[in-house]
Amino acid sequence: MLFCGLLLMAFAAGALGQISDNRFEALKNALGLTDMQIWQLRQETPAPVAIDRRYPAPAARRRGDFTANPLTEYSASLRRALQNPILDAAQQAKLAELVKVLDRSRAASEAIVTGVISAGHWPGQTLCLYPIHVYMSEFDLSDSQVRRFELLQEGAREPMYAQIAELEKDRSELLNSGLRVDSPAVIQLTSDISKLHVHLAATRPPRDLALAVLDDAQKARLADFETALDLVREAIEIKLIPTPPKGEILCQ
Repeated sequence: MLFCGLLLMAFAAGALGQISDNRFEALKNALGLTDMQIWQLRQETPAPVAIDRRYPAPAARRRGDFTANPLTEYSASLRRALQNPILDAAQQAKLAELVKVLDRSRAASEAIVTGVISAGHWPGQTLCLYPIHVYMSEFDLSDSQVRRFELLQEGAREPMYAQIAELEKDRSELLNSGLRVDSPAVIQLTSDISKLHVHLAATRPPRDLALAVLDDAQKARLADFETALDLVREAIEIKLIPTPPKGEILCQ
């Protein structure tokens, strides 16, 4: 029994030594976590969350059944995670404040659309990304700033517009020559044009140019937002909170 206890102590010491790097240092400092708590959290199994499902499924929407909504399931999983017994009451309260950034989907949309953060930086649920002029409130953008962002975006997308125009010209020429819409050459061009349109929608200006549009106060607000997102990403990676669901949402 004594030998087993010594082995367990040695294993724990070795494990703690392996995680004593700076990988989760920011989260440790933000929540006041110990190395032992970090080790315990990494042994946890995250709550299952539905991924790539509809919110809710169309059949459920028609029935008026919203009980199977992954967002509802996620909210329940998150509530349980915020009461994790590995954390003390003060740490649970800090975590509850931290995850509130996941409610700031509008701020995330604004930051992504303007190009000041990448879409991959947002750890939350699937977003609706509208034209830049829709977003002004979260970072108090002025009309002139919105216009500057729009000009930057047009410049970033210009090369792709030219590619699409060239492919559409080639497609028209093939159709005018007598080829059918379902001919392999026309189908390939149609597919290439469709893919370019997808890339076009996701194209943003270089981040350094986008950041230059913001004033100092806006940059500070963005930095705080990014810091909170980074902490949440660490919390998800360490299994402290479940991964938010991704999938189709009803954008209007």
